[in-house]
Amino acid sequence: MSPKKPVVIVFSERLDNEPITTSIVRELSATHEVRACGPGWPVERLEDVDPSGARFYLELDAVTGNFVRPTGLERLAVPKFAWLVDTHKKPLFHRELARELELTFHAHRAWGHVFEGPRAWLPLHADGELFRPVDVPEAEREWDVVFVGSQTWRADVLQRLAERHGLRALVTTTTGPGEKTKTAEIYRRARLVFNQHVANDLNFRVFEALASGRVLLTDAQNNGQYELFEDGRHLVLYKNEQDLERQVLRLLGDEALRRRIEQEAAAVAHAQHTTRARVKQLLAAVDAFLGGAATDPAAPTGGGVLVPTTPAPPASAAPPPCAFRPTRRVLLLAADEAPNVQLQSYGEALASGLAARGHEVVVFRRRRGPFGPPPARPGAPTVLELDPGPLPRALTPEDDVLMAAAPAHVQVDRAVREHGPFDVVLAEGPLAHHVGPALRQRTGLPLILLLPEHEVARHGDALNRAQLYRAELEHWACERSDLVVAASAAVAEAAQRVYHAQVPLIVGWPAIGAPPPSTEDLARFAARLGLPTRFALVLGRALGAELRNRLWTQGQVVVADLGAADDVGLVLPDGRELARHAVRGPALAALLALAEAVVVEDPQDPRRADAERLAARLAVGSVRGPGDLRQRLVEARPPARGAGAVELERLEQAFERLLAQRGRPTASLRQEEVAVAAR
Repeated sequence: MSPKKPVVIVFSERLDNEPITTSIVRELSATHEVRACGPGWPVERLEDVDPSGARFYLELDAVTGNFVRPTGLERLAVPKFAWLVDTHKKPLFHRELARELELTFHAHRAWGHVFEGPRAWLPLHADGELFRPVDVPEAEREWDVVFVGSQTWRADVLQRLAERHGLRALVTTTTGPGEKTKTAEIYRRARLVFNQHVANDLNFRVFEALASGRVLLTDAQNNGQYELFEDGRHLVLYKNEQDLERQVLRLLGDEALRRRIEQEAAAVAHAQHTTRARVKQLLAAVDAFLGGAATDPAAPTGGGVLVPTTPAPPASAAPPPCAFRPTRRVLLLAADEAPNVQLQSYGEALASGLAARGHEVVVFRRRRGPFGPPPARPGAPTVLELDPGPLPRALTPEDDVLMAAAPAHVQVDRAVREHGPFDVVLAEGPLAHHVGPALRQRTGLPLILLLPEHEVARHGDALNRAQLYRAELEHWACERSDLVVAASAAVAEAAQRVYHAQVPLIVGWPAIGAPPPSTEDLARFAARLGLPTRFALVLGRALGAELRNRLWTQGQVVVADLGAADDVGLVLPDGRELARHAVRGPALAALLALAEAVVVEDPQDPRRADAERLAARLAVGSVRGPGDLRQRLVEARPPARGAGAVELERLEQAFERLLAQRGRPTASLRQEEVAVAAR
């Protein structure tokens, strides 16, 4: 006699268009006795469902325009969960709904900030019984490119492209009975599938096109697709209309490339992103939340990454789907812009990672350029900029910090009032070293000092006046903070030895960022600069003109030096000096990706994390002359991707310890989160 299945109560609306709710219930039924109710089901009212023996309640978003909820949910004495999809269309409705639940699964990573309580990212999926790869000969593929969806205006760009090049394009809607079956049939008769997101969502079209074994062209948005798929391998991303045109013509002209992507797309979709796979992940997350054993031996266990990423970045700052954690409100007092690929300071890189994991982060920094901070977007920190007023130009670095400190104190207090309450303050850089300890004293908020580098460790006993001033500020702030976070073990050791800081928490630079430049972009960049096909790149901190000249004369060597503001920033193998400032942003990314080997002269260089992410071979060590350079090139090895990568979980655990020491649950931590965090 087979063992009795555990019971789950499911509430959702049910339509007659092959809805996702039906496929989810079908997969749940493999391991559970499912008692479904709601509009369209044989039992419509929750009150009419037998609750005896139920292990948990699950509310499903039917992805319709209706706002449907059960009555009497408060009388159901079982753990309650929901899996919500259209949060970008119904944010207030979903926020209220989630308040009645223990844990909310949200399908769109960038929209997790809507929910106040425990939540986990559980992406969408494709019904593997409807969307399957079918090997249709080229001659029988009726359409070059198709778009299937209710909002056909999204494909206006596709229509223009088809008219210009005489392509066979189909833009249609299949809404109604048999919707999914009709869509799958259209995909089978197409070479390419076009997609455009509307609100930083990650829609069903992505998963269904891949499961059908078709090449998907979709817009490059930071909506979770970089964590789940690899551009050029599983799908093809486009940046704008011109890029879309280039990609469509390239793919239509290369059948072998299309076939290769089709096979990879179908493989990853059916291995990891079907309804069956996603339901297993949901059940594993529920089991982990409830503290029980996994209901299916094939399902992942524990609270870790339940949705595999392909390719799998070793230590991504993106939120592990389905991992539960309390969410916090964090204020970062940021340092000035760093000369790296992302143009982010260490603290800003951490802030982006925390925001991607669902925390609400406000970044306060000095103004950068005339256009003000970037607009707020879901899943990213809110940025506020200091307006220093009509201050005179500073003659020294010390004067610059001191003159900005007074308005910074006032405006940070205003930010706390208008954007708070906050749970914790992060501080980095000389200005924050001034402001952070005073803010801690006024508000009682825990202060975490961020040290991407250590001033004394960098310069030893040869500090000039400005460097000594910064070192004194670092020391003063270390003594007045609750915790010191260092970007490396060397920085942590120096903080303990020189500043007598408490044992710092080591949290490396995030090994994340924008995807590497495309092959075409790299080729254009190399041709424009006249770069040789093979060269080594030296990233220097302050090499000086004499050493730079001695290095580039050794052969195929490019020198990218941080140097001073008016110093030479880039020297090419033929001796050309191309920049009067440090090379940064996309140009730095291109140099790192093109170089045969990269040598980072200073272990504390803010570009080191970019080199670990993009370089083919990497060595770290001092370069005092051509002999050192030759030795470093011999030592260069493929970097361990993500070595020293950010461990944001450790930083989150530090938040919890500091708040527990102060004995106060905060405004952003609900009581049920306190109980789970204490477990």
